[in-house]
Amino acid sequence: MLNSHIKEMTPFQYLLLALLLIHLLLAAFSIVKTFKTTLLSKNQKIYNTILIIVVPFIWSILIYYILRSEPLSYEIEEKNDVSSNNFYESGTGQPGSRF
Repeated sequence: MLNSHIKEMTPFQYLLLALLLIHLLLAAFSIVKTFKTTLLSKNQKIYNTILIIVVPFIWSILIYYILRSEPLSYEIEEKNDVSSNNFYESGTGQPGSRF
């Protein structure tokens, strides 16, 4: 009986079925990731789970970017490092010590 319904599906229905499966996988992944994190309190985890189910795609993507393992960072350049090419003497340290 199920095979007869699958054969009668239109391309639009296949698309809807594929989107539903993608949503369920993304929601499950986001819920598991939300409950594994230590950044959120218990209440925040519950609210996030509710929002993941209610507002499916948008909230899941936001949670993914908020809870990613490596936050954006940058390296701070050390100033006056003698080994770098950017080192320079100002010549203002001791009066009268110009070259």
